[in-house]
Amino acid sequence: MSSLFSYKNFSIPNPIGGRRFVVPDIHGFAYTFRTLVEDQLQLRHTDQLFLLGDYIDRGPDSVGVIDFILQLQEEEYQVFPLKGNHEENFLDNYSHYHQGIYQKFFLQSMQSEKLYKLLDKDMHILPEYSAFFDSLAHYFELDQFYLVHAGFRFSSPQPFEDFDAMLTIRRFQHNPTQKTIIHGHDITDLDIIRHRIEQRNNIIPLDNGCYYGPVVEQLKSISPLQNVGKLLALNLDTFELYEQKNVG
Repeated sequence: MSSLFSYKNFSIPNPIGGRRFVVPDIHGFAYTFRTLVEDQLQLRHTDQLFLLGDYIDRGPDSVGVIDFILQLQEEEYQVFPLKGNHEENFLDNYSHYHQGIYQKFFLQSMQSEKLYKLLDKDMHILPEYSAFFDSLAHYFELDQFYLVHAGFRFSSPQPFEDFDAMLTIRRFQHNPTQKTIIHGHDITDLDIIRHRIEQRNNIIPLDNGCYYGPVVEQLKSISPLQNVGKLLALNLDTFELYEQKNVG
């Protein structure tokens, strides 16, 4: 297994001769994710691929998303996944189940989200998936960027140790650092995302609500979110934005 699989340092050096991409919340749309990586990004071994968490829930193949990440790592692609709040929630519910708490809820969620493939017959997480969850960091620091699932609570005494905020904070708008913060978690209109990128804003949201893709037309009639439903990837060196339609 590649040593990248257990890479836990928060500071990641730049690749030699490669590109750097960031992909936000995938939410179980494994084929959409694979299409983005293979057809649009055409990922190379010299590239770095950073993932902002929320690989599971909502979409049709949560386990397939994790399997593809593991496949890329096994093939020695430089893939760096962060933890999202949905991974944290799954692990919390799993722990509660084995403490005899909310067991019915856990079993229902395993069935509805098709997460039972993560577990063995005794309801324990399979070793390869346990290692994957254990490997997830809360943020990465790059030369000019911080990458995080939701954001940072800079009002905290130790914002880079406030892991709950990194997974759950909403409407993240304050960045006192000298680096650009790129995050997912909050679904953002594509026009706003594009504008933030064009303006080189010091906070760039990337979650366009990929899981809304199949129902985006119905959504427009009942929600202020109008331009959503794509899985995005940002090239950190050129600021080129890749937009992948949800294809399942």
